[in-house]
Amino acid sequence: CSFGDFRATGVGGDVVGDQTFYALAGAGGAANQLSKDLLIPVNGGIACFTENGDPARITGVRYDGSYRVLFLSWGVEGIGDISGATIGADPKSVLINRATDWLLFNAVFSGVSLQPLVVNPGQDPTHLMDTSIAMYWNYQSPQSDPQDSVQIEVGADQDWAAAEYWSYGPVASTDTSVSYAGPTAVTGQTYYWRVRVYSGGAWSTWASATWHMNAPPAAPVPSTPVADQVAMQSMPQLRTNNAADPEVDACTYDFEVYTDSALTLLVTSVTAVAPGGSTTSWDVDSPLGEHVRHWWRVRAHDGYLHGPWSAGQSFYVDGINEAPSAPTLVGPADLATQFSTDLDLSWTGATDPDLIDTLRYRVQIDTQIGFGTAVVYDSMSAEALSVVGILEPARTYWWNVTVFDKGGLEAVSATWQFANLLPGDVNRDGAITTSDLIELVNFVFKGGPAPDPVALGDVDANCSVTSGDLIYLVMYVFKGGPEPQVGCAVL
Repeated sequence: CSFGDFRATGVGGDVVGDQTFYALAGAGGAANQLSKDLLIPVNGGIACFTENGDPARITGVRYDGSYRVLFLSWGVEGIGDISGATIGADPKSVLINRATDWLLFNAVFSGVSLQPLVVNPGQDPTHLMDTSIAMYWNYQSPQSDPQDSVQIEVGADQDWAAAEYWSYGPVASTDTSVSYAGPTAVTGQTYYWRVRVYSGGAWSTWASATWHMNAPPAAPVPSTPVADQVAMQSMPQLRTNNAADPEVDACTYDFEVYTDSALTLLVTSVTAVAPGGSTTSWDVDSPLGEHVRHWWRVRAHDGYLHGPWSAGQSFYVDGINEAPSAPTLVGPADLATQFSTDLDLSWTGATDPDLIDTLRYRVQIDTQIGFGTAVVYDSMSAEALSVVGILEPARTYWWNVTVFDKGGLEAVSATWQFANLLPGDVNRDGAITTSDLIELVNFVFKGGPAPDPVALGDVDANCSVTSGDLIYLVMYVFKGGPEPQVGCAVL
């Protein structure tokens, strides 16, 4: 008959099958092991393999007489070394070695059990850190025979054609442990080892196990803040990309924050931060110095070893919004006079103590000092304002500038005024009349006070105030002559 079982289990105590089992793949070609025959031992046949440990379903028989013969109802080429390793199955090399020992050298199984095998008791054999390796086996003889000799091999894989790292014995010994004396164990390396003992006039089968030297995780790569970025909180969040770990262990993370690039002035730290998905973050647990440059670093711990620290990353803290300084007005100067309908204002920019704030300016100008009817120019980034044809002659204007940051804090400049004059309005009452003629006569002929500014009386624009200007102004007031011009006279 046939069956679709996927594993062949060695019969306990058999020189070929003891303490072994093999995973048989079901696939096309040479690996097709879907239909495997059951065998019936006759004429002294010895069952050495069964279907999944069922003694009634025999899949391997050997004969030990004048000739030695091993019958298997499944193909050795169908043993899945890679897929079988995931369920603890033995590779085909174990079967080949067992069969060869018996067929060629008449190896006899002593019936001794050596499992479980242990390295460095109390330590995790999948993550060893101590390079001093002690190997133990559990010697048990069904006949209570003493252990006479031992042989141990340590290799790089399950192919025992060579023991790449260390071979010990056979040596007479009753000890059930031995210290590894091969090349120093290397982090990240998996070591395969096997042991057999001589007892009761025969060798035991090989008992196999592995150990792995744990490798530390790599240094994490910080994500943010880095390269002098500005953190906008006093207790910022530090974020790192998770570290790669050779054993794919889940790592926790340690963070440290310093105030010097040499990483000697520690400010705050934390250990064993639980990992996130692909990144891990920590919210700093105490306020950092405002506007101070800081450095931080991070390392991973895989549950066994710390990895190296990351490179230190610099950042600044700007967690408290502070108001900017007030702008300084430049021109026109306070109490200045001019002859123009065009507005030209300038000021020096404000400063903001915050590191990456944005400043905007608001300008207001009015003919009233209280700015009740002001014209407003808002959200300006420049430090000057020019508007054509907005001013009226014979008017006094007040102006100031307010700066505000993106957080809404603001500061206001001083308020300045300037007069926009009407040429010929000598007494500055807003109109050109006989009163202005009288003021100009007093100045030119009687030593009276000069116009303020003198250019108000220079109506013919020849840069001096004389009787000619009187004649020019009389013609304008009484005869409809040309308008007074912007003068250039000075005292």
